[in-house]
Amino acid sequence: MQQHTVNEQLHLLASLLKKSIICYETECNDSIQFDYKVKELIDNANLFSPWFISQHILYSLKNLIKDIEFLSEQPYITISDKNNAQPLLYILNTEAPLEGIAELIYLAVIGIKCYVRTFDEKLRFIQAVADILSEIKSINDNVIVTNQRHKDVKHYVINGHLNTTSAQYLEKYSTLILPPKLSYYVLDREEEGTLFDRIADFTCMNFGRGNNNIRVLFAPVGFDITKVESSFNRYTELLTNNRYFNHWEYRKSVMIVNKIPFTEISPLLITASADMADNVSTLIMKEYETLDEVNDFINQLSSNRGGKLLKKSELTTLSEFQDNLPLLRKFIDDNFVTT
Repeated sequence: MQQHTVNEQLHLLASLLKKSIICYETECNDSIQFDYKVKELIDNANLFSPWFISQHILYSLKNLIKDIEFLSEQPYITISDKNNAQPLLYILNTEAPLEGIAELIYLAVIGIKCYVRTFDEKLRFIQAVADILSEIKSINDNVIVTNQRHKDVKHYVINGHLNTTSAQYLEKYSTLILPPKLSYYVLDREEEGTLFDRIADFTCMNFGRGNNNIRVLFAPVGFDITKVESSFNRYTELLTNNRYFNHWEYRKSVMIVNKIPFTEISPLLITASADMADNVSTLIMKEYETLDEVNDFINQLSSNRGGKLLKKSELTTLSEFQDNLPLLRKFIDDNFVTT
């Protein structure tokens, strides 16, 4: 492959992925090797992890294309060759299938050598994703998926959960932590129709385990909850997944035993109890009269974990990449020689 600018490489990658998804959805007959790799990733989702299903992988790939297209339109920097001896360890500990991949693509295409370390269950999946992305030379050259420790690494980017011991250990290095956050959405009385479908997607896609999945839904006092029921009904099949059903059954038992009021709507247990926040299969639905009540509840839940109030315009992609990009740029400016 000829050398391209960063923007051209990103545009090419987005185009390849788009073509592969169209080919997958239309069962086309002119597939190339790249298309077969994408098809295998989608069709074999549950072989990588019991939490992965083809529908969610396909949705995540479409989100990834949006992130790559956004990145292809941005001004970019390139990393000086002086940094070749300064690789970066990218610890990917997210729970949704392709969370953190756009960030990795960005680091690789600007020239940073990245060792990618993830937990064992997701290792084979990330290796398969990296194999697809290796069509782009800079990604092939700069991404190494591993489960080994690299003592010579001085720069770390952690995307996802990090325990206290690891966080304390990494304090002596240059480290960027991109922690998961609770996401909230505030309904008003006028909202209806397709918006509820988007809310259902943001709540149920990836079994609700993603960083940007809605965990708390605020509704005006007297809101008719049945208005959202048909949208959530599209995800009833989540209950056929053994892991999801086990979480659903356990949370339901906990609420019954502790006399916590809840309502069952399709695959979700809906409650106003803050104690159930951030659990798989539960959605906190809180009524409000004023936005001050919304802010007070968010502050209560966010004391131990950051929160993000989603805007209607943000209900387009589950990825947090656009939020993370400024943080990555600052980290690079502070720690690498750029040209």
